[in-house]
Amino acid sequence: MKMSLINLRNIFHLSQEAVTKLRHIFSFNHLKKFILLFSFLTTFSANSVGLVIDSEVENTVRELIDPIFHTAGFHKKDIKVYILLDQSANAFVSGGSNIFIHTGIITLYNDPEVLRGVVAHELGHIAGGHLVRRHEKIQELTVPAMATTLLGIAAALGGAPEVGVALITGSSHAATRGFLSHSRSQESAADQAAIKFLHKSNYTVGGLTKILEHFSKEEANIAGQINPYAITHPLSSERLEILRAAYKKEGSKYHTSEEDKKKYARVVAKLRGFIEPVDSLVSANHKNLDPFARKYELAIASFRKPNLSEAMKKIDELIEQESKNGYLYQLKGQFLFDNGKMLDSVESYEKAVQYLKNDYVTIAEYALALIHASSLQQDPSLKERNLKNAIKLLNTVTESDVKNPYLYRNLAIAYGKIGDYGNSNLMLAEEAILYGKIPEAQNFISKAEKYAKNNKKLQLKVDDVLKTLRNINNK
Repeated sequence: MKMSLINLRNIFHLSQEAVTKLRHIFSFNHLKKFILLFSFLTTFSANSVGLVIDSEVENTVRELIDPIFHTAGFHKKDIKVYILLDQSANAFVSGGSNIFIHTGIITLYNDPEVLRGVVAHELGHIAGGHLVRRHEKIQELTVPAMATTLLGIAAALGGAPEVGVALITGSSHAATRGFLSHSRSQESAADQAAIKFLHKSNYTVGGLTKILEHFSKEEANIAGQINPYAITHPLSSERLEILRAAYKKEGSKYHTSEEDKKKYARVVAKLRGFIEPVDSLVSANHKNLDPFARKYELAIASFRKPNLSEAMKKIDELIEQESKNGYLYQLKGQFLFDNGKMLDSVESYEKAVQYLKNDYVTIAEYALALIHASSLQQDPSLKERNLKNAIKLLNTVTESDVKNPYLYRNLAIAYGKIGDYGNSNLMLAEEAILYGKIPEAQNFISKAEKYAKNNKKLQLKVDDVLKTLRNINNK
């Protein structure tokens, strides 16, 4: 499974530098509560996390949840969905219309209705404009808290430190309570919206009920430690009462199709196959997967052991059952590619592209296999033909909305292998721009420009990159 890294930064507007300055200005021992609150309300930053890039997983997830977007009044293109490589059971909204789903939510249950329920809840936040309102609430609470804090500082400096500290910590406590109460009301509103969206889409709220039951059990283990007024979400037991009532009214009205269950089981199998410990996967069918999905899971586990012969045996058995399933050929191509069998991987990826004609991830993987396999090909004409084919495929990908420096690097390699040094340097310039290495980009584009004197097509591309560089330098 191919994965890249993303950074989730600055959901709110105040910079970390501003928070740091506040810490230096005030005595941290006296202002700890306020500064921690202020930091939480104004800045969010996470370390790089894995973003799952897999055609089957992403496409299946979208297929299962897109009808909910439609009934909620959104076009499917309005909402971006990202799957994060994180086995905690979580999902969240960021940036107004971006839904992030942890792999832990997807693999927790072999049930597509759980995914739908979680997404419907997050969509409730988007439809309700909760992120905007949250920011407004933060400003509403932060301004008076800051004013009271300044009074506290003045009191402390005026010779009454106890009064000053009381004012400061009191303002922090009030702001915290105000924000958390506001957040809890939003969660309840999102649940109500989720019920409406699911039923309008002819889906059950059973999946959302199931995930809330899971959280309720977790809460039961630490019940004595939870202050219901110091958490952002209502206690799951409170939310469960509402959801169970809605679920009970459904009767047998809503059902999940067997086809949806089958597709979802394969996503669960694929994610678990790549993420969970191999020995655990082999020892038991933990999610009660159907025979096809179970073999899928074990094929990936065998690949990771590594036991290529066993992995190939299982994937070939699956292909015998579904000879037109492009995802199976794609996975087989990855097994072969990652084990250095480049020529064989090309054959498998070629099959995958036949059945996944418009899938940019599969096309890119096929192109990369062609480039790597070219080093092993003895026939010069065949080598050149495959390199040109790889260039054509990668250009198709980079001309879409997929912008990846690794693809430009491989384009540069392919152009270099066929002696097209103008386009090779052009691709290196594009790569450098994506990495933010502007001096390097300017160096490569200068080299490309020398080869473009008698090549109008190349000159147009060079001019586009030069324009991009000028815009960057003028900012």
